[in-house]
Amino acid sequence: MTLRARILNISPLQAELPGFRAAAADIEVDGGRLSIPFLTFLPDGPDASGSGRPPLLMFLHGMGERGTDMKGLRVHGPVPAIEKDGGFRSWFPFVGLFPQCPPDARWEHPPMTAAALALLEWAIVESGADPGRVYCTGFSMGGIGTWSLALAAPDLFAAIAPISAKALEPELARARLSHLPVWIVVGENDGPYTEGSLIMAKALEGSCPRPILTVVPGEGHLVCRLYYGDVGFYRWFLGHARPAGPARHDAGAAPPSGKKDRLP
Repeated sequence: MTLRARILNISPLQAELPGFRAAAADIEVDGGRLSIPFLTFLPDGPDASGSGRPPLLMFLHGMGERGTDMKGLRVHGPVPAIEKDGGFRSWFPFVGLFPQCPPDARWEHPPMTAAALALLEWAIVESGADPGRVYCTGFSMGGIGTWSLALAAPDLFAAIAPISAKALEPELARARLSHLPVWIVVGENDGPYTEGSLIMAKALEGSCPRPILTVVPGEGHLVCRLYYGDVGFYRWFLGHARPAGPARHDAGAAPPSGKKDRLP
């Protein structure tokens, strides 16, 4: 069951990365309090959809990147791709929301899921992002967190892409996420993460749109490095939008070519 969370305060911090904004969110969750540092990124150009409101992408990092100084956000995911590749940065069309999980927590734990959702809802309003084009992706623990956020708020997202994630409540996913475009990515040689990805894809095989399962041959846990710097990965998200009302059932966009894609 999702806990109640509300943001008490947002405190600006000094950002070490040009183009990013840094802050810390003080969030109350069922009487307790959490402090979550985060980075935001605002796209350089106008929104290509013509709506005037950019899409928003939330990225959840893995267990090894937990902390309080935001250095872990520069290890995997969109942040290092934006930081190191000027062309990618100029193209990146999303409002980026990149929170850091505290050292003693996990994204899929109910207080963190509730806090992350509260931060996401704040960011949508604060940035002026399109509420019909909100996306989530995550790696490893963050991939599990992606499942957790979607299960807690299934009508908030237009599409999700967990990478190298273990299974999380597959029966509940079948009941709640049958309308949601999902792209599951995992390395072929990633043990319980490969198994968990297959379990989640199997649970959603009757969904519309049908989930995409990409099992990358010869790859292990760090398969994310093939995706988070790839424009094609992000273009898949842009092929999906959710109306302001209840989530719709529509056909999903195809993933970029060049990867081995298996449908369950």
